[in-house]
Amino acid sequence: MVALVEVDEMVRAPTPLERDHTTPPTISETSPPGEGIPEPSPHLPATSLPVFPYGMMNPVHPAKSNEGYLKGRLRREDILTTAITVYAETGYHGSSLREIARRVGMTHAGLLYYFPSKEALLAAVLERRDTDDSPRLSGPPGLDALRKLIALAAHNANHPGIVDLYSRLAAEATSPDHPAHDYFEHHYRMARRFATASFRVLAEHGHLHQDVDPETAALNFIALMDGLQIQWLSNSTHVDLVASLRAYLRSLLTIPLD
Repeated sequence: MVALVEVDEMVRAPTPLERDHTTPPTISETSPPGEGIPEPSPHLPATSLPVFPYGMMNPVHPAKSNEGYLKGRLRREDILTTAITVYAETGYHGSSLREIARRVGMTHAGLLYYFPSKEALLAAVLERRDTDDSPRLSGPPGLDALRKLIALAAHNANHPGIVDLYSRLAAEATSPDHPAHDYFEHHYRMARRFATASFRVLAEHGHLHQDVDPETAALNFIALMDGLQIQWLSNSTHVDLVASLRAYLRSLLTIPLD
């Protein structure tokens, strides 16, 4: 991934009065290459050159820099959106960077400027999903946290393309050599931990039936969410994703869900 840096303002060259002529500054070995470095003054040692800030040798207008940065971000979003569509159609292994680049309307080399490998693009797609979901799952464990998981399922029901993509990738990633294997292993471990902590809070307050084990309830709840999503993708008319999750949770609680 290429880091883009905004230039807020040009660096002003120091005036003669701001320089110490007795000890003139020198160009270090780490100075960036460029043309326009002045010839050494006959009054200075041959090994010393006045320092000109890099911004003066390579002027960049702030407005143009900001415009380029914005265009780069928009192009990156176009690539991610197209990659999600292609992954949903063919899966990760069936996709190619060349096909994604073609659909975006850019060259293969141009796409590699933003994402240097197929794995880097996949990682960005998964990161985008996590970024979108994180605000919906914030807060302490407990009943409200489980309600948020159900709300997330309701949100997913309005975005079948993302659900289909995630289901495909999760199935492919069961193979240890899949580039997303570690991601999904971590994802499910954290989801179980999140749900387990919530069910434990409910148990401590006497809000679960006595025969309900928090860890088992959490494992079943997460499995039910993913399993129902696959059935819902196959036949959304006869599978009510949200109602099924709510019914399961109600069967465990000694208090009202709402």
